[in-house]
Amino acid sequence: SFSNLVYNQTVSSSASSYTFNTIPNLTDDTYYARARVWDQSRDGYGALASDWSGTRIFVVNMNADAGISGSASPDPVRPGNQITYTYNVVNNGPGSVSSMTFNATIDTNINPVSATPGQGTCSAPSGGTLSCNLGSFNSGDSTTVTLTGNVAEVVINNVQTTASVSSELNDPTSTNNTLTIDTTVERVADLGSVISCNTEGGSVTAGDTVS
Repeated sequence: SFSNLVYNQTVSSSASSYTFNTIPNLTDDTYYARARVWDQSRDGYGALASDWSGTRIFVVNMNADAGISGSASPDPVRPGNQITYTYNVVNNGPGSVSSMTFNATIDTNINPVSATPGQGTCSAPSGGTLSCNLGSFNSGDSTTVTLTGNVAEVVINNVQTTASVSSELNDPTSTNNTLTIDTTVERVADLGSVISCNTEGGSVTAGDTVS
C-alpha cells in the first residue's frame, strides 16, 4: 500500500522481493510502501497474521519530454530582407514542469530585431543568442516563440539558426530538444547596362541609324 494513494496489490507469499505498479500521473513526491501479511488458510477468508511493517521510502522523479518544431519565412529569403522564425514548444509529458527554457543561436548574417513568446519572457537578442523563460507547462501544453531579424545585404552561404528547449525535469527523449533551420538565401545579381551613342560630333534626326 502507498501513502496518500488508495492502492493495493497482492503479491505471492513465496516471493522475496516485490514489484509494484504505480498509478498513472503520479506526481513528484516522497511516498511510503508498507506491507502486511494475511494467512488465507484461516477462517476460509484469511486472517491477519502481521500488521503493517517494513516501511520503505521512495522518491518519484517525473520525466517531461520537451519538444520543439518550427519554420522560417520566407524561404528562400533575399539579402537585406526580413526573416521570421516561428517555433512551437511543447511539453509531451507525462510530468508538469515549472520552468521551460528556450535558447537560440542566431546566424551571424542575421541582425535580430525582436523576439515574442506566447507565454513567459524573452531577453533582448544579444551577441547572436536569445534566451527565454517560458514558465510552467502541464503535460500537453504548448506555446510559440517568434523571432524576427534582417538578413545582411551580402550573404555568401545559407543562413542557419539553432534553437533548443529544456526543463528542470529529466527528459527521456533528447532527439526532439534541438532544431536547426537552414534557410536558402537567393543569389541576386546586380546587372546594369551602359548605352553609348557615336554620332562623330554631328547631330541625328528621327529615323537615322546610330551605333
